[in-house]
Amino acid sequence: MRDRLGCPSGWGGACHANEDTVPAVGPVVSQSVASVGTTAQRSARVLLVEDDPELVEAARGALTRAGMRVEVARNLAQALKLAQSGHHECWLVGEAMQRTDPSVVTSLQRLDLSTPLLVLCRGAEPPVGLEPGVLPLPVKPEGEQWLAESVRQALAHHRQTESLRAAQQMAQHTVRELEERLQDHADHAAKLQRQLEEARVSLAQADALRSQFLANVSHELRTPLTTIVGFTSVLLDQASGPLTPEQGKQLELIQGAGTQLLELINDLLDLARLEAGRVEPVSVPLELAPLLEDLRSSSVEMLAGRPVEVHVRVRPAQVVSDPSKVRQILWNLCMNAARSTQKGRLDLEVEPTAEGVALHVADTGEGMSQEELEHIFEKMHQLGPSRRKMVGPARGSRLGLALAADLARLLGGRLEVQSQQGKGSRFTLHLPSALPPREARRRA
Repeated sequence: MRDRLGCPSGWGGACHANEDTVPAVGPVVSQSVASVGTTAQRSARVLLVEDDPELVEAARGALTRAGMRVEVARNLAQALKLAQSGHHECWLVGEAMQRTDPSVVTSLQRLDLSTPLLVLCRGAEPPVGLEPGVLPLPVKPEGEQWLAESVRQALAHHRQTESLRAAQQMAQHTVRELEERLQDHADHAAKLQRQLEEARVSLAQADALRSQFLANVSHELRTPLTTIVGFTSVLLDQASGPLTPEQGKQLELIQGAGTQLLELINDLLDLARLEAGRVEPVSVPLELAPLLEDLRSSSVEMLAGRPVEVHVRVRPAQVVSDPSKVRQILWNLCMNAARSTQKGRLDLEVEPTAEGVALHVADTGEGMSQEELEHIFEKMHQLGPSRRKMVGPARGSRLGLALAADLARLLGGRLEVQSQQGKGSRFTLHLPSALPPREARRRA
């Protein structure tokens, strides 16, 4: 046995493992790999292709004693027939057979590339011209023990390689599936983004059309209403002759309703211009004391006939802003206070703050519920039950508060409210000490 599988006589010369060429076979295979599937490999089926009778007998005996089942083919035709009909876990080709018929290796490989194919070789270097995937098995002095162990390790290595290949294929399949899903999600997200952008553009166009419609209609209504209110005032002055008490009362109702409607139309026009971005504030120092005194006089006139006192308190404050816009905001707040206050007082106050100034308008009117406060600055919000019962100027449209909030943002400020039902309300306009740049106001 030693003569045929080992050295010296059967193969000639000193023999050793070619470790650089066969990294997974022989001693370089780790103990853990060699032990994989040992029980299964002891009964492995091996196809031995060799035409040297002595080597066939020696190799078959060594592998059989190691618990393996060996079938022998002595030429290429027998090898192909057995390879096609059997389920061998390893093909072992002798070097003599390889020299006799060099096509034996390539012919077996054409049948099945997945079955490990080993070629016994006697020199330190493997035979020239081995096909890819063929493992050279250098003969060692240990004889049959070495041959059986080498085949076991080759099978273990092959099975581990196949397992790794299957795991790699599964991982690649999983990666492809994840990539496909990721691409599907990306495509869906891009589609949603396009739809959102189309919806945004449509909404912007619809909003622009709505603002333009409101501006056009309001402009067309304001001219005849101004005429009606103007002629009503002339008639009330009795410039064209005396009026009976009943006539005077009817004209006052007409004037009040026309004035209220004219205020609503003016607010609509202002809101439309603000939403269209066609309002640009001026920046000048504010004279707060004269401004609040003017508002006090107008409020006293508006509250004529009601037991309501109007008080003004001004503390020095330096503010640079748009006087007309500030007055418009405060006047809307004063009108809102007058509508809800039948008796008591109305307070106008200037309070310096760290950021600029706070302008307060407080009343002792009916106040508002928490539900109303949540919607107080919304355009055309429906009033509470008590306010829906009001008629004439006391009811109002609430557009003035929405307009005041928008104007406050235009000036870089904000509008706040505190209210309690039955005790009144307090509106506060916070303004910075100087008008912010246009871009900063737009971001706010």
